[in-house]
Amino acid sequence: MPYIPIAKARGFTALLVNAILTNAGATVEAYKNRENAPEALLDGEVDALLDMSDKIPSVTLEGSNPMISGAAIQLINTTLRIVKTGYQPVEAEVSFIYGIEDMPLIDYAGPILIAFLSFFYVFMTAGVSFLRERSNGTLERLMGTPIRPWGLVAGYIIGMGIFVLIQASIISIFAVEVLNMILIGHMALMIMIAMLVAISALTLGMLLSSFAQNEFQIVQFIPVVIVPQLLFSGLFNLDAFPFWLRFIGYLMPVHHGVNALNKIMIRGKSWPDIVFEVYALIVFSVAFSILNIFVLRKR
Repeated sequence: MPYIPIAKARGFTALLVNAILTNAGATVEAYKNRENAPEALLDGEVDALLDMSDKIPSVTLEGSNPMISGAAIQLINTTLRIVKTGYQPVEAEVSFIYGIEDMPLIDYAGPILIAFLSFFYVFMTAGVSFLRERSNGTLERLMGTPIRPWGLVAGYIIGMGIFVLIQASIISIFAVEVLNMILIGHMALMIMIAMLVAISALTLGMLLSSFAQNEFQIVQFIPVVIVPQLLFSGLFNLDAFPFWLRFIGYLMPVHHGVNALNKIMIRGKSWPDIVFEVYALIVFSVAFSILNIFVLRKR
């Protein structure tokens, strides 16, 4: 069963509801102060809040994940139909902090698709391009000039970064204007996050291409680099997994990109709310760039 903590209410009926929910596999948490319950919902500590203080029970959902919201509503309504003592109608009133009740799955998957596609295409392009620079002898001739390794890496990043910016803009605009994905925040922030994800893919692709001898070996990096990015992007609910496994997600650039895009597109957050994700993506890009410099010096 999904992890669905519910705010307790007073009375025998509420205790019976809590017992049924717990028996169904949900984790029930009590909140004596009503002001603390919405904060826990926004912080991700709970998935749904059930208020039974009035005659008609009400359910509040965060709403950014339609799969969790749907499972929570179904479980709560099933429980209320079993109890249904003193409640007319049986089904609870549902309200959402973000999103809507019938939010399409494409809107939830939108941030994942944008971040993942931005990372995947740039990673493959950068890896193959840098590999060809080396196999054709262009890189060796450049290294024979007075250009230092950091200047060479910076030049490649700036040169390809222009195309990365264009690609991030095209993907973002196409997702919103053509596919009609939800966008509550600012388009500029959305493009910026997509660009940062792409730059991290650019620097990582350049780095790993140094360890490949041909284009086929670049493709072999997909199970090692690309697949984990998708697994820990938020496409699958990892709440039931151990902490050490969930922690791996923080080491994935796509994970931070999806979090930032989710806040911008679905929750309508602004710059202060995505600062952590922006800094994380910058750290990834800088770290990969430094490793690129060391690899070139060794060569």
